[in-house]
Amino acid sequence: MKKLLTKLVSIALLCILLVMTVSANTMNFTDVKQKDWFYKSVSYVFENNIMYGVSDTEFGPQVKLSRGMFVTILARLAGTDTNNDLPNPFTDVKNGKYYTNSVKWAYKNNIVVGVTKTTFEPNSDITREQMCVIIERYCTYAGITLEKVKEPVNFIDSTKVSKYARTAVANCQQWGLVSGVKTTGGYNFLPKDNATRAEAATIFKNFDSLVKEQVCKHTETQTVTDIPATCGKDGTGHIVCTKCGETVTASVVIPATKQHTPDDEIVVITQPDCDTDGVGKKVCTVCGLDAELNIKIPAKGHGTFASEVTKQPEFLQNGVKTYSCTVKGCGYSYDEEIPAKTTIKILALGNSFSVDAMEYLWQICEDGGATNVVLGNMYIGGCTLDKHWTNIQNDNYSYTYYTNTNGVWNTQSNTAISKALADEEWDIITVQQASGSSGLPSNYTKLNNILSYLKTAEPNAKVLWHMTWAYQGDSTHDAFPNYNKNQVTMYNAIVETIHS
Repeated sequence: MKKLLTKLVSIALLCILLVMTVSANTMNFTDVKQKDWFYKSVSYVFENNIMYGVSDTEFGPQVKLSRGMFVTILARLAGTDTNNDLPNPFTDVKNGKYYTNSVKWAYKNNIVVGVTKTTFEPNSDITREQMCVIIERYCTYAGITLEKVKEPVNFIDSTKVSKYARTAVANCQQWGLVSGVKTTGGYNFLPKDNATRAEAATIFKNFDSLVKEQVCKHTETQTVTDIPATCGKDGTGHIVCTKCGETVTASVVIPATKQHTPDDEIVVITQPDCDTDGVGKKVCTVCGLDAELNIKIPAKGHGTFASEVTKQPEFLQNGVKTYSCTVKGCGYSYDEEIPAKTTIKILALGNSFSVDAMEYLWQICEDGGATNVVLGNMYIGGCTLDKHWTNIQNDNYSYTYYTNTNGVWNTQSNTAISKALADEEWDIITVQQASGSSGLPSNYTKLNNILSYLKTAEPNAKVLWHMTWAYQGDSTHDAFPNYNKNQVTMYNAIVETIHS
């Protein structure tokens, strides 16, 4: 019976395929006025979620229904599986259309027949008499027997009703689903006129009301809880019909559950600390008995934290800050990364070797992840450590100062080391010996003086040594004889000198 009623009520969904916009609960259709003959029908189907508007502001009462739409809704209200492989007798019902499987289902169950033996005309507008025939056949398929609540009407144009549709039209009229159009001397049925959404709303209002009045006997009901019962107190509720949704009994008593309520009070047995759960129990707030034992009481969580930097961030290397819980005896701590520096500023005190070394350094730093690269090179060709120291002592403006902040090298003539140091807070300063003197320890006597000066002038900078390389074997450099004109000898001498 429940399945049957579901089919009956679901027929009201016939017009859903025409819905373009689902409106809110308030009906605000500009094309439906209180004076319209269909106003009550549209209000009923709208309020009962049977039909909606074609837009937020229009119902479309004069929009017509197609045969394919009609049959598709019938299949839906019947709850049939439209993913079927039933045979298709109609050449104009093509595979893959929204109505294809619904038409095949309706044909198999004698709900519809074709316009001819091989055509169905799914896109043709359905007529008033066709709609009556399909509704009657659907009632036969679903096993529905409706009472005749209207006196029969002898329509003036009854001879225009197709022979196959006469009984269905008479039944739908006496069931109260359709009526005629008043004219001189009586009523016309207009059987060949196409059915509109307004007419569909009227039919389905009448049909839905008729089903509720005649079919539903409230044989299947359920209790709906209004106030839940507790372990020691009865609750209240009401009984509703699961078919039509009407209230059968307004108030019923729901016996006490004898089970403790879920909002029982928790009594603490063992207190939680920072990161260790405590233990408690639930005591029923109704009867006072223990409702549940061994309740986990979540740890409080750590309060305040003291922090210290345990690893300083460097260029492209994250640092670490360690946080420790200040609660006595806790001992919990965690680390947090300190973002790496992405700005790097490098100054070289050198000669042609530093020019070579820094030529592509800006691009290398940027490709490595730096976001701000500043390069400086204090250049004097063949400049030795002794000469650098003399220039520092006398603040000589004798350097060519190359700078690069955006990938392009710029040149400043006649610059002193003091000015270059004042230009930026350098992260790295490199120092080098002239290549010919690099492997001779006696030429490094002023190195410590230079280093001391740099550390005083730029205390936060790292000072790095830029080791030069040995000459190639056929070099004609005037210092090459100091190494027996041997590349390996020169290389070993440079390495040993730097280590010492």
